[in-house]
Amino acid sequence: MGWSATKQACETMDSITKVLEQEFETQNGWIAEDGSRYFWERGADFTLKGREHPDGHISVSVYRVVSNQCHRIGSIYIDPNGVILRWPASLKRIFERRTRS
Repeated sequence: MGWSATKQACETMDSITKVLEQEFETQNGWIAEDGSRYFWERGADFTLKGREHPDGHISVSVYRVVSNQCHRIGSIYIDPNGVILRWPASLKRIFERRTRS
């Protein structure tokens, strides 16, 4: 069985991972302007986009690394139309800066 996220949601997630690869040489991690380290983690099914949802949206958990410990601080939520409804402000700033240039 293939991945059931919508094409639009996958394209949006792909654009996020592309920016992270270009800036930080990783698909799921970043360093914020204040030096804090973050990463998003796949779902329990170990697919790149997180776990499957019937409506085709994508959601992944976001963690902050503090003293070599990981703390869940939120999530990234991309609706079925490819619109990012929730994501950390630090990642949003990186993405917006990178896509403007």
